[in-house]
Amino acid sequence: MKLNQIFLIGLLLISSVFAAPVSETLQVGSDQRKMLTYVPSGLEPGSPLIISIHGMDQDPTYQHNNTRWDQVADTARFAVVYPQSMQSGFSTWDINTKSTSNKDIQFFLAIIDDMEERYQIDRNRVYLGGFSMGGMISYLAMGVIADKIAAFAPISGYLLGGDSYQSSRPIPIIHTHGTKDGVVGYDGVANIVSGWRTRNGCPSQATTTQPKSGTTRDFWGPCDEGVDMVLVTIQGKDHEPSGTSVEIWNFVKNYSLGPVGFAFKTKAKISLNPGATQVAKLETNGEGTVSFSISGGADKDKFVINGSDLSFKEAPAYQASGSNQYAVSIKATEGDKTATLDMTITILKPQTPYKGTAWAIPGKIEAEDYDVGSDENPSYYDLGGGTASEQTDYRTDKVDVIKSIGNGYAVGHTQTGEWMEYTVDVKTEGVYTLEINAVSGNNGSSIRLFIGDEPITENITVPNTDASYATYGVVTAKTSALSKGTHVIRLKITGNWADIDWLNFSNGTTSIENTVNYSNSGIKSYRIYNFQGAYMGTFNASDLTSLKNEIKKSNVKTGAYMIRSTDGHVNKLIQIKK
Repeated sequence: MKLNQIFLIGLLLISSVFAAPVSETLQVGSDQRKMLTYVPSGLEPGSPLIISIHGMDQDPTYQHNNTRWDQVADTARFAVVYPQSMQSGFSTWDINTKSTSNKDIQFFLAIIDDMEERYQIDRNRVYLGGFSMGGMISYLAMGVIADKIAAFAPISGYLLGGDSYQSSRPIPIIHTHGTKDGVVGYDGVANIVSGWRTRNGCPSQATTTQPKSGTTRDFWGPCDEGVDMVLVTIQGKDHEPSGTSVEIWNFVKNYSLGPVGFAFKTKAKISLNPGATQVAKLETNGEGTVSFSISGGADKDKFVINGSDLSFKEAPAYQASGSNQYAVSIKATEGDKTATLDMTITILKPQTPYKGTAWAIPGKIEAEDYDVGSDENPSYYDLGGGTASEQTDYRTDKVDVIKSIGNGYAVGHTQTGEWMEYTVDVKTEGVYTLEINAVSGNNGSSIRLFIGDEPITENITVPNTDASYATYGVVTAKTSALSKGTHVIRLKITGNWADIDWLNFSNGTTSIENTVNYSNSGIKSYRIYNFQGAYMGTFNASDLTSLKNEIKKSNVKTGAYMIRSTDGHVNKLIQIKK
């Protein structure tokens, strides 16, 4: 095999193993903060997190490209976040505000919360470091959030105005610096190391080794509470990233704020609808018998644990004014291992029927009258795609409500993945016949109905019957058994471009008396469709009886059909018996 072939195969293997980090945003107070996030595929709960901070006038991509933490993370199994500084001229970090009011410190803490919530990272094993100004704010963070960070790894950066060497505990530190640094001079490193060595209670004499040519490693330890300090000096290195990610990991991985690897799987932030008492099923990555207890939180007295079930003692209501958040801390114990989860439970603003009353089942639901929700508790999901000329003023949100039949409305321009929700009141338990008045000019249009995560219908195809989307037809399906009471039904689009007018639920023989704006006066033309949406013909009649007689004279078979007047004023089901 040729060398260039081997090189190409190597590149392909690397690209298949190491995925690119994902660009994300995180709301921190009133600020939208940006970051790159790298999480190895299949990362287990209880894994560590590294926060890697870029320098002045740099960005997360620069930091990623020069540290390549993701390559280490895939093998050692940890997550990495590359935060973006606030953009104001040069991208800089706040290295002056030595308190938790520092917006960048708040950002780092928010990253920890976010990664715990989404990936259940181990809060006891969060490591923070950065290059240049990223190293400077690492030192500032030592004096502010030492209780949140297990070890620090600054590179080519320290606080130029001096340090107070104050922290809530002794801190493991690995500092990397080049002797030819022309920006943050190497000559200042000795004072920084000396100050933190004294704070940490480290021996005055270092153990010095040369792990490779041109690199010196000074080690101080053990210090107070079992921490260590390391200075990695690179001879002739200017102010540039060091490429020492492996060495940094081999140092920081030895430190934890608590038991290693024992962590909650349960999310830290949970949203509930009003009236719910059950909060969460408490889970950890433990392999033995785990017990749970309430250890604190402002609202601890409002909760109870039964086995692994966390519940409210009394179901909270939504408060139109005031807080709808509850805080509780949960402790998990497995033998001599413990883990703590600080939970925030938010009671959502209630989702309500559009016209104030739940839709009755059996009965008809107008598709355009989906529920009213909120930003925190949405009643629909829409991808956009409607055109302004076809929008109506019936509703003012993002759902594409269009004119349908006569002066009626429908939901149009539907795309796969979109959904609307409807609060319903099921009067009688049982299986229902579902009729959907819809039209499509596309092959593959379909919908499906759900209550919660459970489907209550199969996938329902809306046939391609009219490329102009002018002529609606009825398709039918069966529901699963619906329990009596109030539910929220989700209508989900599973295939693009169906326009949906209404849904009708019946639990017996279809009634033929559900007329819509029916008028007996004058001769009208009516189109007839079967339940598959196929057009059966047009008939002229002055009233319902005359229309049925005209249809009976034709070759239309016995059965139920949809009729629609050509002027759009009549839209109903009829039953033909010959």
